[in-house]
Order: sequence, then structure tokens, then C-alpha cells
Amino acid sequence: NQIAAMVNTVVIGNLLIYLYPKIVARVNNNEKQDFFWNQTAFFHAIDCLIIAGFACVGREGIMLLFEHGKFGPDATTGVFIAALIYIFGQQFSMLRNLVYRYFYAKGDTKSTAVNSVIVATSNIAISLLLLWLIGFYGIVWGTVASSVISLAAILYKFGRKIGYTDVPFARIMLSYLLNLLIAAATVGAVLLTKHFVPVGSALVRLLAFGAETVIVYLVLTFLFNKKVIRAAKTL
Repeated sequence: NQIAAMVNTVVIGNLLIYLYPKIVARVNNNEKQDFFWNQTAFFHAIDCLIIAGFACVGREGIMLLFEHGKFGPDATTGVFIAALIYIFGQQFSMLRNLVYRYFYAKGDTKSTAVNSVIVATSNIAISLLLLWLIGFYGIVWGTVASSVISLAAILYKFGRKIGYTDVPFARIMLSYLLNLLIAAATVGAVLLTKHFVPVGSALVRLLAFGAETVIVYLVLTFLFNKKVIRAAKTL
């Protein structure tokens, strides 16, 4: 919870605060939706970089912060896996909260309130079910699953109440998928480097492979997802 909260509060929370006034201004001016959806793709790209970074060097970070005394390597592995699942799931919460803010800009708080109830109830139900089926990690996967359900529900309501007037829904989903593919390719490249270039110090691994993660991710984004770069320039 502490690790996921650090990422959520410091990075995602500040990004949402920064973007919300811009959403309101664009909606009040009756501008096209492409700005909003391009920005969601840009913020999702940032979130995917965080996911890739944690997947590559998150274990080293946990080792440096917590591994001492009775908190041994097994505990580090358990916390790393659980935190990685949480951080992976935050992309769905982040996108949902961005869509919430579009509804707020339209003056619609009822749709988001109903969706929040769906999140809470589904989180409890799914977490309890998965806890019974697969144990501890079921709680974590339950949170992710409820976030996916709530995102799907609010996107459906967006289409029904507001409509995807300027950007096809399929193209929106494709931009998110491209971000995920770039993140997966980045993780694969960095893990391959870690395999062939073993480094003894956890701190050195954190710094070296963390830097590699950022460089590889940015290069792949510049090569294959220039729309995200253009969206960043419009902020």
C-alpha cells in the first residue's frame, strides 16, 4: 500500500490536478474531444513508463528500502509482486479518473457517483472471491479487476450520454494498447540486459537499469507512438 500510494499520490495525483482545468476550459469552449483523448493517451504513456520502471527495478528499490532483519528475500519478492500488480492496475484507475473529470466539466456528477458505488461493491466481492480461490494475491487482483470493471462502465456511459463524436472508440483503445506494447518491449529489453550483464550492487542495478528503462521507453515511443509526443506539446 505504501509503495502504490507513493506512485499514485506523487505522480498520478499531480498529473490529474494539472490536466483538470484544461479539460474544463476545452469543454466550456465546446472544443472537439480529440484533445481530451490525446491527453489521456499521453498520461497513460507516463503511467506505462512507471509500470515498466517498477517491473525492471522495483525489486531493487524494495531491497534497499525494506530488506533488513526479519524482512528477508522472500518477503521482498512477495511485496514486489503485490506492488507490481497494484501499480499495473493503477492505469485503469487513472484513466477512469480522467473520464470522471470530463463528466465533472459537463456538470454530471450522478454518473460518476453511481460508478464509484460499482467500484466499491465489486472490489469487495471480487477480492473476497479471489482471496478464497488463490490466497493473498487475490486481494490485489480483486482491486485491479474492480478498476477494469469501473473503467469499462464509465466508458460505456460516456458513449451513451456524451458520445465519441470526434475520435472513434477503437482508435482510443488502440493508443492505450500501443503504450502497453511499448512498455512490454521495454521490460523485455531491460530484463535481457540484466540477464547478460549481472551487477552485484542493488543500488547500481537500480540506477543503471532504471536509466536504461527510461531511455529505451522514450526511444520506442518516439519511433512508434509519435501521437503521444504531439499530445505532450499541446499541454
